[in-house]
Amino acid sequence: MTLPGYLLARTLGSGGMGEVFEAIHLASGRKVAVKLLHDGRSTQADRARFDREGRAMRAVSHANVCGAFDTGVTADGALYLAMELLDGYDLGAVLRQDGPLAEQEVLRIARQAVSGLSALHDAGVLHRDLKPSNLFLHGPTREVKIVDFGLATFAWGSEGARLTRTGEIVGTPAYMAPEQARADDATRAVDVYGLGTVLYHALTGSPPYVGESAFAILMRMLLESPPRLEIMSPHVSSGLADLVQAMMARDPAARPDLAHVADSLDTIRTTVPPSAMANDETQIGLTLTALPGATGVAVRSPLRSVPLIEEHRLVTVVVASGVHDRSEVFAALR
Repeated sequence: MTLPGYLLARTLGSGGMGEVFEAIHLASGRKVAVKLLHDGRSTQADRARFDREGRAMRAVSHANVCGAFDTGVTADGALYLAMELLDGYDLGAVLRQDGPLAEQEVLRIARQAVSGLSALHDAGVLHRDLKPSNLFLHGPTREVKIVDFGLATFAWGSEGARLTRTGEIVGTPAYMAPEQARADDATRAVDVYGLGTVLYHALTGSPPYVGESAFAILMRMLLESPPRLEIMSPHVSSGLADLVQAMMARDPAARPDLAHVADSLDTIRTTVPPSAMANDETQIGLTLTALPGATGVAVRSPLRSVPLIEEHRLVTVVVASGVHDRSEVFAALR
């Protein structure tokens, strides 16, 4: 595969419809990522989404938005998108590996995500699919980059709030706003809700609604309130817990706008102490929770050592088979 103006160095990923390459832009010498969507292996809807993604990314230049430099069509009809080459992991992968993050780290991620999202909204772009895997932590400083604009919509021109067919649900069920599930018109409040669910997941280790199917998740989201964050993670400051719950308000009009979210995050960051090495029971903040059926110590399961990584956080030990002696638990954690 050749692409005029680029030297394709190596394949970063591939799928049924296309490939992603690390490449060098020959005119500038810049390393970029080039995404190719092959003509014969994609539908018209795929190509429309790809085109929309490129236009959304090129609509804004901001440190917290993955930038696009070039879009076009190859000689054999493949669409291509040249974009910023990122190095690191998406937040979804980090949460799967590490579990809930320290509050200061969540505040840092949230503040950068709000900054990028505000730039997108100012440019007339609604993301509509914010979720942990679409926040990329780039480089040694783990700078937040908003990625994947395939479901983005524009608040200007002929493509207004409704880009999809009437009645079509767009988004990821565990993170989409109630109005998305109802296929209502999208507003900026959709992205506020989506970011709220991401922060909830980062603080608790789980999205606010879970279920065995997409339908089950959507029904829970439409009919139930999410478990209160301060109950799921009692170590989280009340200010952040209240803000996240407000961002996930069922009524779009009740959600704070991004300017309010940014101001609130700045205030909370000044009151929450930096994460420190956990070295005693108070800093670890251990909670022992006995589940139904945990009726004594006769059937205790063995404790395994749990390493404490740099981003320390409240550790909740759920004891399903019995009640452990607290000294044993802390010894295992150390």
